[in-house]
Amino acid sequence: MSPLASQARRIAAGAVRGVVRDTPRTRQLRYAVGRGGSAERSTGPGWVQYTSRRWLLVEPPRRTERAPVAIHLVGGCDVPALFAMAPLFRSRVERGIAIVRADSGVSSARADLLLQTLEHHEGLEQAARRLELGRDATRPVVFDAEVALPGIAHPPVDVGVVVLSIGANAVRAAYRHKEHGFLIDPGGYWLGGARKADPRVLRWFEESFEPVGRLEVDEITSHLDRLVTEIRARAGAEVMVLNALTVEPGEHIHSYQLRRQLEGARRRDLHVAVAELGRQRGFHVLDVDRALKQAGIAEQIDFAHFPEARYGDIAAVGHHILRDLEVLP
Repeated sequence: MSPLASQARRIAAGAVRGVVRDTPRTRQLRYAVGRGGSAERSTGPGWVQYTSRRWLLVEPPRRTERAPVAIHLVGGCDVPALFAMAPLFRSRVERGIAIVRADSGVSSARADLLLQTLEHHEGLEQAARRLELGRDATRPVVFDAEVALPGIAHPPVDVGVVVLSIGANAVRAAYRHKEHGFLIDPGGYWLGGARKADPRVLRWFEESFEPVGRLEVDEITSHLDRLVTEIRARAGAEVMVLNALTVEPGEHIHSYQLRRQLEGARRRDLHVAVAELGRQRGFHVLDVDRALKQAGIAEQIDFAHFPEARYGDIAAVGHHILRDLEVLP
């Protein structure tokens, strides 16, 4: 394991929970901040860090000529791993670097659903509120040229890199509104049982929507191609795409004869297609699959949920990509 990965792993658990670990050489203060909840302010030799629930900012103690830049995370349970880049940022701070996660989740991260936010669809926002999706689930935030750091006195930060995830594209199914035609994914929590809490919402959903299933690999790459183009045109940002683990941790299948579809094979096909598209369109693919396999997957629940101890391994790869993109020195 590289020293960068080891350093990131030590901070990972605290960073993703919005807590900055104190050391004898740092001092830590808490500030109450509006709707953002609370932020931790830590200082050390040559850096200041603010950490809140959905964002963190590392910057020099004094203003520099280089404007700060933001890494905008739009995805599911995998993208928070990149918050563990914070200690790597602190090793050499020449400009402010923010990591901001959109207030949406894996159910809103399919490429076609992100593109849909560019269009107006009657009834979409009302449906999202009724299903209790995230605040950004129907807003075109992935195309924003700047992001806010709510709760501290800091101007909006220009987005330098948008981070996407192919995990949602590989596994999530969508539903189409029968009258207005928009797509929506209620999310695994709602589909898994929370819907039973209100029979009226379940009845409304069954009467109003029809299942359209998952995207095929060629559909995913087609939507992703357009999504990358739109992000670059509208946000002026580079794009980084996280792939996903191609094996199922803990699976004990001894014969695949009766399996209708091999999920690992589907994700491998998608990896190859996205890697080829990345070469053609010039965006970087963060190889989560390789990073996790090298570190070990015995403690993982499934392909998409890995322990916080692995966040540092993924963050180290992301840090190298940001240096390649010249976002970092």
